Formats: sequence, structure tokens, C-alpha cells
Amino acid sequence: MEESPEDYLTNLLKVFDECQRVLKDSGSMFIVIGDTYNSNGSLQNIPQRLSIELIDRGWLSRNWLVWHKTNPKPESVKTRWNTSYEFVLFFTKSQNYYFNIDSIRVPYKNKSIYSGSPRHHNLNHSPQIHQEILVNPLGKLPHDFLDDIIETSVSQESGDQLKHGATFPEKLIEPLIKVGSMEGGTVLDPFCGTGTTGKVSLSNSRKCVGYEINPSFYEIVMNKCGITDSDLVKVGN
Repeated sequence: MEESPEDYLTNLLKVFDECQRVLKDSGSMFIVIGDTYNSNGSLQNIPQRLSIELIDRGWLSRNWLVWHKTNPKPESVKTRWNTSYEFVLFFTKSQNYYFNIDSIRVPYKNKSIYSGSPRHHNLNHSPQIHQEILVNPLGKLPHDFLDDIIETSVSQESGDQLKHGATFPEKLIEPLIKVGSMEGGTVLDPFCGTGTTGKVSLSNSRKCVGYEINPSFYEIVMNKCGITDSDLVKVGN
């Protein structure tokens, strides 16, 4: 709702400064964020600007994951491609952070305990011979391109009464929660929305703290997470 990208980034950085204050030194931060166009049709490079600002504030940039939306919101433009992706920015506070990569490994298609020889050629165009290596039995490392998650850009909750336009699918954030937190740990979502982060956190044996300025989402969050007023720890009003 801000009038300029600068105002938008200023407000975002106020939130992430508080995230930095309360996050454990061993913690991680994941930001799902897309870009926007100005009135001249020019991309504003919001993710890039935000990333640079966060690095200047002491955050360590670990990855840029690309969420490829296989069912993106249709656009009527004729002067550029239809936008079908958002970024997931991965930051940490320190070099010594919790990261359970084994919890999100991807099964190998080949059931052999050895990897096949890579198909590379040398400068003479002759095949190079590589020795097979023992693979990790838990699977291979996941890639930074997430293209198997089907979700529309606008999610509709509670019939036609309420829409939230910045949702993401549960399958997108589940590996982020698994890799960046221990069971019994706490996940913070400063933009709680309709409670997807809370639901996924609770279903994976984590606790969750969520903030949302729109009171209309309260009942949706409660129903989605399967909690009642008596389950909550309330702060302030």
C-alpha cells in the first residue's frame, strides 16, 4: 500500500530488524517475495534491493531459491512474458547456524548405492571417464529451483468472503521449516496472513508465533491451525 518502493522497503526493514533482534544466532530467515512494476512498466527489483539492504544490516545471504508457479495468475500484458515465479531469500545471522539438510533430501531415481558416471566430454570431445561414487542413502541435495508446487497466486479462504493475495502453498514452506528448525523449536511469521506457516509448523512438531494486522483473518487462522482461544498465549490487547 506504500506510495513508493523506498517506503515499502523502509517498512519491510523495520520488521526484519526486529526479526534479527529476536532470532537465535543459530537461526535462519526465509523471505518469500515477488517483484512489482511501476506505471512505466519497469520492474522495481524489490527482492534485489531488499537483499542488499539486509546484507548491509549484517545478514548473511545463503541462497536465492526460485519458486516456479506452475499455475500462475494470468496477465493481460502484451509487451513482456507472464510472471510465473517468486523468490525465496535465505538469510542467516551467523556462519554457525542450524541446517538439517538430511531432512529434505530428495530420493534418487536410480536405486543403486552408486551414482552413475557423469556424462562429460573433454576439449577433444572424447568422453571423460569418472569413477562411480557412493551416494547418500537419504537422497540427493535438493535444488534451488522449486517447480513442482502447484498453487494459484490468489488463495480464497472461507468461500467468497475473504481473499488473501500473498499466499503460498504448504509444500513450499515445509522444507524450509524442517531444514531451519528443530522439532520443539519455534517458528516466527511476522506476516501471518491466513496461517499457513502456523499450520505447517504445528504439523511438524514446532511451535509458532504469528503476527497479523488484519483482524479479519483471525478465525481463518484458528480454524486452519485447529486451535481455540484457550490454546493461545496472548500478548497485549
